[in-house]
Amino acid sequence: MRAAVVKFVGLGFILGLLFGYTLWGWGNGGREEEATPDRPVMSSITASSPSPFDVIYLFYKAVEEGNGEKVRELVTPELWTKLQQEGFLEEWRARKNLEPELRFVLFLVSDQSVDEDSGRAWARGRAEWESPRRGLISTEETVHLVRRGETWLIESIERNSPLQAANEMYHAIEQADWSRLRAVLEPSYWRKLNAAGIISALKKDRRSSTSGVYVIFYINDYAVSGNKAWVKGDAIWHPLSPGTYETPVTLSLQKVGRRWLITSIQGHWEITK
Repeated sequence: MRAAVVKFVGLGFILGLLFGYTLWGWGNGGREEEATPDRPVMSSITASSPSPFDVIYLFYKAVEEGNGEKVRELVTPELWTKLQQEGFLEEWRARKNLEPELRFVLFLVSDQSVDEDSGRAWARGRAEWESPRRGLISTEETVHLVRRGETWLIESIERNSPLQAANEMYHAIEQADWSRLRAVLEPSYWRKLNAAGIISALKKDRRSSTSGVYVIFYINDYAVSGNKAWVKGDAIWHPLSPGTYETPVTLSLQKVGRRWLITSIQGHWEITK
C-alpha cells in the first residue's frame, strides 16, 4: 500500500483545485497519455519558463490573487465558460477568506510535450501551494494547452485519482448537481443513501442554504492498494456563515473500469442498521 499526505485546495485546483478542476476534466480535455515515471529531478515552471509552460505559472498566480480577468486571458473561452459554470472563482474566494495567506509556490513538472506543428502541448506534474493552516498542499495534475494564433492558452486541467473522485462528490453537492453526485457514488451505495432518506434530506438542506458557498472539502491523507483506496479529509459546511462547522470524514473508494467510485463514507451520512 502506498500512503501519502496530500492537501487538496480548489476545484480545485483548489480546485485541488484545487480546482477542482479532472477525470471528467475541466473543459474539453480527457486525452490520455501513457504514464511515465517522474524524472529523478523534477523541473519547476516559473514566469520566465519558455512558452507555453510559463502560462501554467501565470494561471496559478492569477488564481492565488483572485484575478478573474487574468485567468480569463490565460484559458480558452470554452474553459472559461466551464469555470464560470462551476463557480470556480467564487469557491476560490471562499477558500481565501478561510486562509488569506494561502499562496501558490510553483508547478513541478514530471513529464511534458510540445508539438509546434499541431499547436498543442501538455505538462504533467504537481502544483505546490503553501498554507499556514495545513502546511504544503500538493495536487497532481496534467495541464493541456493549445495555441490560438500566437498565444498559448490552457485548454483543460485533469486529475485522475481517487482524490479527484472525492473532491468531485463535494463539488457536485456544492453545485446541487444530483446526477453528477450519483455518478461518483457506487450504485448500491447510492441506493442505500436514497432508501435511508439521506439524499432527499441533503437536497432539502442544500435548497435552504443562503450562505453562498455550501461546502468545501480539504483532503488530508489518502492511500491506494490495487483497485481500492481511502481518502481522509475535512468537510467544512456553510463556510461563509456564522453557523459553519467541520466534519472529519473517511471515504472508501473502488476503481471500476477506469473510474473511482465512492463505496462508503464514515463521518456523515451514517446509515442506521
